[in-house]
Amino acid sequence: MSTRYDQMIDGDWHPLKRKNQRTQCCACGLTHVEEYRVRNGVIECRVWVDSKATYCRRKRMGIKIVRRK
Repeated sequence: MSTRYDQMIDGDWHPLKRKNQRTQCCACGLTHVEEYRVRNGVIECRVWVDSKATYCRRKRMGIKIVRRK
């Protein structure tokens, strides 16, 4: 999977560049898809985890997630 991600810095503002924008945490590779819309003069946002992109990024970064019982 070859997708370009924007580096997000805590507290910085970033312009919306495209539909279904993807961002990821630089520390753990968790990748989100973001959608925005304007409804009745209010900007709304919804965000969800892209599991496939997260898996690919973590694999590339050598990050292994272990669940403890």
